[in-house]
Amino acid sequence: MYTWTALSRFRDCFPPGGDEAAFRTEGTMGPVSVPSSARPVAPVVLSVTPAFLWQEERSGNTIVRRRLGNRVRVELAASWFTASDGERLAVIAADDPEPAVEIMAVATHAGRDPLWDTDAQEFLPTPLGDVKLFDLPEAGNVRIVPHGVFEAAGSHFANVAFPATPSYGALVQLGVARYQPESLPGLALSPAGRTTSSRSCRTARSRSRWSMTSSCGCDSTASRPGGRAPTGWTS
Repeated sequence: MYTWTALSRFRDCFPPGGDEAAFRTEGTMGPVSVPSSARPVAPVVLSVTPAFLWQEERSGNTIVRRRLGNRVRVELAASWFTASDGERLAVIAADDPEPAVEIMAVATHAGRDPLWDTDAQEFLPTPLGDVKLFDLPEAGNVRIVPHGVFEAAGSHFANVAFPATPSYGALVQLGVARYQPESLPGLALSPAGRTTSSRSCRTARSRSRWSMTSSCGCDSTASRPGGRAPTGWTS
């Protein structure tokens, strides 16, 4: 935020004295965006690991806890902000069910775990989030889903979530790029790359109910877990 002051260049054309404020004005100017004039550098991915999110709901003597899966955490090499503030991790998805070879080389892939007897997994999934269409110079038209990047323990991370899947313990291989929204046209995305495969945790639910016999404790507690599970090992 900037504060500016402007003075009249014609003060000497008026008699001395009078209201000096009539020859002076002040104001403020908000942030000014200077678009990046170079493509961001490609991100360096250190690891991709399964992740989950806990949710809890309480109603009377019932507690419902949900472990939301279908997500992975991406660890990125420092430093993250190479061009300017506001850089995000773009997860790349195919914009066509039968994409060209160039897009297949950078798009996110997923598949079922061959160890488990479980349902099939969508091969070209799109992560949850704000989907944008981009023309990637190396591949063509793709979808991207930008993700915020946060710092913890000296590293940078991004959490990527996918829609619920009927497959147990699905494997996912991300297509990623660095995304700087404040860029000149055609320069917002870095060259893309692919990560190694990672398993996504399943979504599970636990429902607990208790009855109180005194102010100091519980008389009984009942817990019922739930969630998707495989029917067995692949034969």
